[in-house]
Amino acid sequence: MTLIYLFFLILAIALLIIVSLKSEEEIEHNMKSKGTAYLLWLFSGFGWLGFHHFYLGKIGKGIIWIFTGGVFGIGSLIDLFTLGGAVDNYNIKQELSTIRTASLANLAMKKENVEKKKINEQPNKSIEPNVEIVEKAVEIPIKPKQKRQTSLTSSKISVSENKKSIVKIGGAIILLLIVVIFVFSLIEPNYSIPLEVIKRYDKYSRNGDLKKKYEHLSIKSQESYEDYNDFIEENEIHDSIIDKYKYTSIVFKNLPIEDSLHFRKIQVKRNIYDGVDSSNFEYTRTLVLEEEDWKIARGDWYFKQSGELFKLGDFKKSRELCYKAIEIDPFYSEAHNRLAWCYIRDIKRPNNWEDTIVFHLNRILLLDSLNSSTYNTIGAYYSFTNRPQKAVENFLTAIKYSNNDSLYIADFYSNAAGNAKSYNIDDAKKYIVKSLQYNQTSRYAWQIYGDLFYDNEQYRKAYDKYKKALSLLDTDNNIDNYTIISLYGKYALVCKKLGYKKTSQEYILKCVRVYPNHEHPIFKELDL
Repeated sequence: MTLIYLFFLILAIALLIIVSLKSEEEIEHNMKSKGTAYLLWLFSGFGWLGFHHFYLGKIGKGIIWIFTGGVFGIGSLIDLFTLGGAVDNYNIKQELSTIRTASLANLAMKKENVEKKKINEQPNKSIEPNVEIVEKAVEIPIKPKQKRQTSLTSSKISVSENKKSIVKIGGAIILLLIVVIFVFSLIEPNYSIPLEVIKRYDKYSRNGDLKKKYEHLSIKSQESYEDYNDFIEENEIHDSIIDKYKYTSIVFKNLPIEDSLHFRKIQVKRNIYDGVDSSNFEYTRTLVLEEEDWKIARGDWYFKQSGELFKLGDFKKSRELCYKAIEIDPFYSEAHNRLAWCYIRDIKRPNNWEDTIVFHLNRILLLDSLNSSTYNTIGAYYSFTNRPQKAVENFLTAIKYSNNDSLYIADFYSNAAGNAKSYNIDDAKKYIVKSLQYNQTSRYAWQIYGDLFYDNEQYRKAYDKYKKALSLLDTDNNIDNYTIISLYGKYALVCKKLGYKKTSQEYILKCVRVYPNHEHPIFKELDL
């Protein structure tokens, strides 16, 4: 919008200068120039804004041109071929008007001279000898003086009228430009203030106005979708949900980031009322500066696709999409988090995997230090690098930031139990009991419970726990292939220990079907 304002300001100044630049003939006779008219046609967007009509005194027509875009461009095109004739017609009218004015002035002057002559011819004996001399003295200089006077007076009137015309036309143009700018400001949103952009985007999200929401995205964010339909599919909110939830309060806050010249990170806190209870939600949005406009940077579509690949166990492609999401939004903490998990789980990870994981862990600590998933991922890293005590510390820290979510707390206690078993079996049992207190139907908790008994060679009890975990697979919406194989493999191992060879073979085959390339640590335990 700043560029639009600047453009109109420069245009207004240019127009006033062009209008004020008149030749001597134009000043004397109030004539119009074809060159000036065509320049105004050009400056007004090839006639769309109709400034050439204002120049020729057609104020009404100029206003129509402004608000219809030169009658949708058709009138502007016609003006290109008829403008010269319009200037000629204007000048002919002005010339006729000038001739008429001059004729009337001459008639008035002659009448005045006749009256003076009559007065001078009246008999007066006392001065009769000198009459001829006086008459001659008066007669000789009158005509040139009167003509010069009339010419100067006419010139002064023309200059005065010219100034008035400049002021009138310039004032009309400035007024109309102000109106146009005001209309543009209402139609086109202002992208120069980051908080205003966030507020509008949030409003469109709540109202389900997907078209305007899409327009507020950065170019790279828009390009992340294959087409507009993908954006609708991801963001469409059912009318019943929009009607159900009422937003009682929203607070926006700027967060400090290292590159504040090109990016902004805004924290949004909402209070939502669903007709029964109120809930608080907190999330962040990133804005990127494109030229002079702040736009929403969202790599959600890439992140969503990476999540689907992550569940299937394709960690390499999942990583690639996470990097694309981070290219759009460098402060996308969830994408950094998933990247760390991809490196942890991928057997074919690159050689510099540990340095890369540490980098992404530091990023999520910087960006989202109050999020439970941050410490859960750090705990997973320590577990993977055989530092179980550090892992347990971070899993317990994750519980502090879980906002009393029983499902998350159950999983974090299960993770703590799975690591504590290597150095303190009593702590491990205590954590797994707490996990089941928070969520009795946690598939993961029962699986970890089975691991405790399996590691202590209590195979029958381990078998019962694994079987319970298998019965809960269908209720776990967040399960992925990596986790499924862990359970299938453990169940196959305990069945083998108990002599259930057929069942053991059945679950080994299930592992192979899910991971035909054997790219999972469980295959080493299965000797495959």
